[in-house]
Amino acid sequence: MSENEINSELKTEDINKNASADDYMKKLCENSEKTLFFQRIAAFCSAGVFVVLLVTALIIVPKAVKTLQDISDIAENAQTVVDSAKTTIESASTTLDDVSEMAKSLDQAGDKMGQILLDNESSLADSMEKISNIDFDGLNKGIKDLQDAVGPFANFMKKFN
Repeated sequence: MSENEINSELKTEDINKNASADDYMKKLCENSEKTLFFQRIAAFCSAGVFVVLLVTALIIVPKAVKTLQDISDIAENAQTVVDSAKTTIESASTTLDDVSEMAKSLDQAGDKMGQILLDNESSLADSMEKISNIDFDGLNKGIKDLQDAVGPFANFMKKFN
């Protein structure tokens, strides 16, 4: 091979290399542009997701905090109601104990009254018999007669006062 042939081959190879380097650079630029395009899409999607999450957080977090506060208030109210119910139950228990003691006392008083009646049965029977033998009509008539007799004397005495 001659020197010219070698130079021409080298020039052709350089052209092919240059052409392939240019093609490679073009492809590299296209790939870089595509990659940049998809990275921008990914960035916008990420920003969109962030905005959606931010808006969701701004909407949901205050509601969740309010709900938790309401639950806390309800729990406090429930505790107050439970304490009040406990106090009422204790008071009712004490009252029932007192009523039970009163019932026992009444039962004992009834037993003692019954014993007194049994002990004094004959005296009570005699008293009842004497009361039933009283002539109330005669007694009323005697009172009326006394009023008729004393009435004029009382009128006479009033004149001196």
